[in-house]
Amino acid sequence: MTFVQSLLLLTNLIQLSLIRFKLLICIFLTLFLVSCGGGSSDSTPIKPPAIEEPLNPVTEVPTNQILNAFFRDQDSAIGKLSGIVTISAPEVIYSDPAKVESVWVYWVDEQGNKQGDAWLKTASKTVYHLDIPEDTSIPANTNALLLLPVNTIGQATKGTLISFHDFIGNAELSGPGGNEVHTWEYGVDRRKISIQRTEEQGGLCIFDNGLVSIANMNNTKDEAWESNTGNMLPNDVNENAFPPYSFLCDTQPTHSEDIISDEIGVWTYSTLNDAMFYGTVVYDSFVKYLGEPPLEEKIRIRVHYGEQYGQSAYWDGAYANFGDAYPLFYSMVSLDSIAHEVGHGVLNRVSDLNLFDHEISTDARTLHEAFGDISGVMAKYEFTGHTNNWIHGQENGGLTRHLDQIKTENGAIDSFLDYEEAGDNFYLRIGMISYPFYLLSNQWGIEPTYKVYLNSAKVCWSAMTTLTEAAECIKQQAGVAGLPEEDVIEAFKMVKIKLFDQGVLSHFTAEKIKLHTQFIDDSRTTSQVVQWLWDFGDGQTSTEASPEHIFAESGSYPIKLTVTDQSDDQDTFERLIQVTDQYCSINSVGVDKHISQISIGGNDINYNSTAWDYTQMPIELTNPSNTIINIQGDTEVTERSTTWKVWIDLNDNGIYGDEVNELVVNKFVAEGQPYSLNTLLDLSTLPNSSQAKYMRIIGDYAVIGPCSSSIGEALDLRVSW
Repeated sequence: MTFVQSLLLLTNLIQLSLIRFKLLICIFLTLFLVSCGGGSSDSTPIKPPAIEEPLNPVTEVPTNQILNAFFRDQDSAIGKLSGIVTISAPEVIYSDPAKVESVWVYWVDEQGNKQGDAWLKTASKTVYHLDIPEDTSIPANTNALLLLPVNTIGQATKGTLISFHDFIGNAELSGPGGNEVHTWEYGVDRRKISIQRTEEQGGLCIFDNGLVSIANMNNTKDEAWESNTGNMLPNDVNENAFPPYSFLCDTQPTHSEDIISDEIGVWTYSTLNDAMFYGTVVYDSFVKYLGEPPLEEKIRIRVHYGEQYGQSAYWDGAYANFGDAYPLFYSMVSLDSIAHEVGHGVLNRVSDLNLFDHEISTDARTLHEAFGDISGVMAKYEFTGHTNNWIHGQENGGLTRHLDQIKTENGAIDSFLDYEEAGDNFYLRIGMISYPFYLLSNQWGIEPTYKVYLNSAKVCWSAMTTLTEAAECIKQQAGVAGLPEEDVIEAFKMVKIKLFDQGVLSHFTAEKIKLHTQFIDDSRTTSQVVQWLWDFGDGQTSTEASPEHIFAESGSYPIKLTVTDQSDDQDTFERLIQVTDQYCSINSVGVDKHISQISIGGNDINYNSTAWDYTQMPIELTNPSNTIINIQGDTEVTERSTTWKVWIDLNDNGIYGDEVNELVVNKFVAEGQPYSLNTLLDLSTLPNSSQAKYMRIIGDYAVIGPCSSSIGEALDLRVSW
């Protein structure tokens, strides 16, 4: 643009501004004259421009668009209700002919019937913002709200039901919690604990806030329940026998009288405090994801259950029970353990997996345990705000399960294809469900994943379900939630549960003989495996289908097999194996019977009852057809019978008893007899070489195999003949 053009443009703008200014002056003067009665009497009044009112587009009855809703009472007065109802629903579209213009709230009685007229209605501009006013009285026999979307045409035919419990935690409790390793103070390190306080006896604090109730068992048991556990019926609530814990208190209560300690120091600070606090966290967690309280009634927890050393942690259909486990672990009460046990009650209520109502399969029991562990993860997530909560039972300082691993604990299976290795122990298969949850949480987020698992439990986990059927159900519910089903297929492929129509699952087994291992391909495919790649974890590889491998030294090795099939589908399986050049060790435990003298074929052994390995110097048996084993013990009269067994590793493979003829002595001695053995062996018929053979001798009450001894003694020798 040239300078002249710029100048002309500026001039035009100035002129336009002057015109607008004059117009405004004229309007102002006209209005001024009219308001003062001046001006011509026949002048036409100035009218504002007509505003067109938009037509209401609503022409149809609304449908219920609420996806999820939950409510937790915040009013601590008995019989009163208040707080925000959290509602998830699509954004209201103005042009929708069935647009929701308000949500009306009705009371619902304990039989599920709507009571009276709507007592609360949301504003049209904030349809799904529902705030129950303070001091709202709860009608008698009422335990739920019904939310009905409405518009000028009518009400939705179906509403959303929200159950609730009356929160009565009118006092905030301070006090210690935790154990000798991790200690905290409620009211300082953590928020205070909501309990009930009455004016009885000048002030009585009760561990019952309407949502959670805690009973102190004082290291006793529920004898009525214990005597009937075999009938598989749920326990009954007995408030008279097991009332909530209470103590005298003032208006600023503190509770610190539940310490377990010994001469070393404090073991746990207050199981009661922790149970009350954690129980409320668990309640809130389930309310959020279920959309309703976890159980029909409040959560009832009994702590200090049974002997002080007892490791009780179980759901009996009415109570979650926890022992002290002193001095083995810290208290069995932790956030995830409470969520786990209450989770059993939830699954019994919302699904077909109610083991008190009917028989359920072994796999359904695995689902119970996995769901309990996963619910523990969710409770910890709600409490901590982060997702790094995958070790179940860590706070207890005892047994743990690693839910971010396929093999969750010692003895757990490595894959679904190792199913039989777990036998009837359904705990050892938890990883088949929990590890896919971990993987999917990393992809979708932990909250959507948990909701998919919850919906699976409600919709399609059946009493006699299999793990494969349960996984298929999770895939279906992911699709319903709009999440990729392919993600579920891949997650369960990691544990070798097949949900695909075409593909391959890598798998192998291993037969170990000391440092020598025979690997056997056990892969499954919808076509045919054509390529194998083994990684032995020691820098060596193989492309054979089922290779042999000799490790250079003892140790643990991660073995990885990657297979490819004709359809070019690929999969990898990894298993950790331990190899050793030693025989299985004999456990070192205290025993009540000891060997005092031993001779083999006339050769005396310099025996020490604290040692078991006498293989350094081989014993030469000069008369193999007439070899006498003579053992004398320090017990003249045994309280129990004794079984003596002797094995010889005839094939030198490092395993006692893998061939029938390797068990050369199997002798029973009745109780009341001396702890001793005198027996004659004929070794001349057994296979032999110039190499000395390993021999194992065990004298025990119940000898299961060559690697077990707990009441008697055991020793290893080397013999040649």
